[in-house]
Amino acid sequence: MKYLFVVVLGALLSCQPIGSSTSSSDTAAQGADDTSFFEPEKQADISQSPAPVDIDSVLDYVSDQTFLLGSYRIWEKQDDPAVSLRGEWLQFYRDGGVYKVDDAEVMMKEGYDDCAGVKTKIIESDRNASFLLRIPGVTKKEVPAITVPRTHIWPGEHVPFEWAGESYTLQATGKINATQVVTNDAGKEEVFHDVSDYRLELVLPGGSRYLLAREDGFNDTFVRIDFVGDLDGDNKPDFVLNAPRDYEEERVLVILSSTVTKGKVRLYEACRQFDC
Repeated sequence: MKYLFVVVLGALLSCQPIGSSTSSSDTAAQGADDTSFFEPEKQADISQSPAPVDIDSVLDYVSDQTFLLGSYRIWEKQDDPAVSLRGEWLQFYRDGGVYKVDDAEVMMKEGYDDCAGVKTKIIESDRNASFLLRIPGVTKKEVPAITVPRTHIWPGEHVPFEWAGESYTLQATGKINATQVVTNDAGKEEVFHDVSDYRLELVLPGGSRYLLAREDGFNDTFVRIDFVGDLDGDNKPDFVLNAPRDYEEERVLVILSSTVTKGKVRLYEACRQFDC
């Protein structure tokens, strides 16, 4: 049966780790303070080459405030998303050329996974939403956004962009283990690298920087920048990353500038497995 309702979702399905760890906090460093990170620090100019990754950054993963649409396998009662419907949710979607956050309305229907041999619950959006969210500080609105020159930033690359009259840079480090030419979804050939020890960071005006992603490795996947804009209303860039670690995983990370503190970056994580 198919039905439409305003989404009220509660405790969500947590991500199963594939490749790198998805613990609640990446404890690569200890003792991070809570001072705002958007106070510029005097550092070297990085226009010629990427600056070193800030190894003191702690990545704090939060997995119950974003939710992916799609099919979910029902192994046990608690696997059914409908069982966890609690609280009000919003949806993030694109309407023509405009990004919007609005009340979430979804359709739910039952299905069957032939590969796993179990029933499924399929969640679909009336507006083809990218994901659902209930992140504090994000409200219903049109969301200002920009297009960055590149959506895949390979190790050794750095991509500058402008936001609100100020200069930022996305830069990456890591190891390229192999390279091949592949055909993308648009039918065009492009270069694809097998990467390990990947770090993607944002360099702020003045030289301060923080991590957006840290992955030990990928299985036929890579990080893609899906959105750069102002979700939380502080006039600083926020990010939505498509970051599956495996080709049988869907995973989205949301990083808000307002939740970043010195030494600590919060990542709102939602993921869904469809391995066979």
